[in-house]
Amino acid sequence: MATIKDVLATSELFKGLTEEELGKVETLSRVEIYEKDTPLFVEGATAENFFVVELGRVAMDMTIHQSSDVVKHVTVETIKNGQSCGFSAVKGTPVYTLTARAVEPVRVIAIDGKRLYNVLQENPGMGYRVMSRMASAISARLRNIRTTIQFFNR
Repeated sequence: MATIKDVLATSELFKGLTEEELGKVETLSRVEIYEKDTPLFVEGATAENFFVVELGRVAMDMTIHQSSDVVKHVTVETIKNGQSCGFSAVKGTPVYTLTARAVEPVRVIAIDGKRLYNVLQENPGMGYRVMSRMASAISARLRNIRTTIQFFNR
């Protein structure tokens, strides 16, 4: 089984970091396992952890209010190995904006979001590279959300 550092080194956000930089992130990280249909976090909950998927798939679900009495929970994206979720925990909004749910048994690297932000702030070059990749991932997720909302508003 891969080490935490190995998983981080091949992930969308941390790929290309030096051994020293990866070590800094590794100290903030732990492995967590979730069974099918178990939430990693829920929309509206306090955002504390950021996650990198090592194995399995995670559905990113959103609540859409179609009218005052019609509420739907829809999957706006499914992420897999090497991809991330829980961006709000890294100096974002104080709450998660989506729900992350295991589609199948998953193994993730959970990272303390507040401490990760501090490490990125203390290491500007590393912070720039990681936050640039994070901005790209958030932008892609936003495009998926817009497409989903347009579909449900027809």
